[in-house]
Amino acid sequence: MRRLLIFLIFLLVLAAVGDRVAAGFAARTVASKLQSAAGLPERPDVDIAGVPFLTQAVAGRYERVEVSADAVPAGELSFAELTATLTGVQVPLSDVRTGDVDEVPVDMVDAQILLAYDELSRRSGNRRLTVTSAGDRVRVTGSVQVLGRTVEATAISALTVEGEDLVVTAESFEVGNDAADAAVTRALRGRLDLRIPAGGLPYDLMLRGVEVEPGGVALRATARDVVLSAPP
Repeated sequence: MRRLLIFLIFLLVLAAVGDRVAAGFAARTVASKLQSAAGLPERPDVDIAGVPFLTQAVAGRYERVEVSADAVPAGELSFAELTATLTGVQVPLSDVRTGDVDEVPVDMVDAQILLAYDELSRRSGNRRLTVTSAGDRVRVTGSVQVLGRTVEATAISALTVEGEDLVVTAESFEVGNDAADAAVTRALRGRLDLRIPAGGLPYDLMLRGVEVEPGGVALRATARDVVLSAPP
């Protein structure tokens, strides 16, 4: 009886190890497709959730896949990080086994993409504005011409999403260490605002919201009924 129990435990351990090995192989296959679909410089980290994995593999459908990647290009922007949950990822077992995956249908992608403050500042162009965090707002600083003189001005600005654009809109101003008076505020209106096109996100993601974080602004984006494939 004791030998039988040991043998059964051995089989369970072997099955568990095999399950994880198979999951790792499938994750690498999906990661390669995610890399080519988004034009990523490196293969993203992919974790296929759920145990046992093999029952999902036989069905050819993975209920939840966690993805993380760095240096994500999107149009003229470069995002510092992307973390995403893919729900309902469909890859036939035969394709996983051969590694020959042309397309990966996905029911839903829920992602958070981090746009670093340095990248936000770069998008101000020749205005050379500097963007940093300010609680749940951002601080935008730059030299501007106001009422016939050049001043160092700072705006405390709100973030919103409008369609495919990230919009940075000043709510209050400071000149030097003092709050701007009414005349200066009127003169500065719009001078420190930013509208940053964020279309062309990977995986057909659409912007849904934005939050301020210490390392940058985090854009929330989602997509439904996506087919991941390499660009033509």
